[in-house]
Amino acid sequence: MQRMPLSPKGESISFIKIVRQLSEVRLKVIQLYLEWPADLSLADLRLWILTELKKQGDPLRWAITTINPAQVNESGKQLKIEAVVMIPGTSGLDSDDE
Repeated sequence: MQRMPLSPKGESISFIKIVRQLSEVRLKVIQLYLEWPADLSLADLRLWILTELKKQGDPLRWAITTINPAQVNESGKQLKIEAVVMIPGTSGLDSDDE
């Protein structure tokens, strides 16, 4: 197994790059309501949700917090997704509640 190069403090170089990248990222807390298409299988649901979340930023953490019968599509379901997404640029934490 190949070892990562170390910095003068003994930290791996990749760790340092990650910390620098995170210091240049803004975190945003979002709530997203999605209509689960009736023709979308459970096996494809995760990828579909991630695709929708990526429209807001790079998903860091997310969860389906509510599943209700759909309001628009009677054969589907409405999903409430709560997530934290990363947005490149200024640092900080934003919320949809603002």
